[in-house]
Amino acid sequence: MVDLIDKLYQSYIKIAIVSASNRERLMNTVSEEIRSKFDCIISGDDTREGKPHPDPYLTASRKLGVDIRNCVVIENAPLGITSAKRAGAYCIGISSTMDKKYLQEADEVIGKFTDLFELSLIKYILEKTI
Repeated sequence: MVDLIDKLYQSYIKIAIVSASNRERLMNTVSEEIRSKFDCIISGDDTREGKPHPDPYLTASRKLGVDIRNCVVIENAPLGITSAKRAGAYCIGISSTMDKKYLQEADEVIGKFTDLFELSLIKYILEKTI
């Protein structure tokens, strides 16, 4: 995942963390080095309604200045996938913590983070920014 974050950051593609965790836990879990590469961080404390409501992803897209329909969400949990889809984003599910059968609401489901580089959509995004 760090490789993808680095490539997106170096390509000036706007990226966000959207987490159900409270801000304090999120700050203690994600290093400053990684957090500094994100244009926006939305925690569970930042919206009235959390996942599975669309508010977290809609808030992130507004802060990024990007139409939600042009956003790609990478999620590993069913509530996050529901939130992303309700918001109107394209969602890629990663079965890093759950079986793929629980992530079927996503537009695509892959097995691990390194599989992201094999997806046509991610290849397209990275190629267009070079």
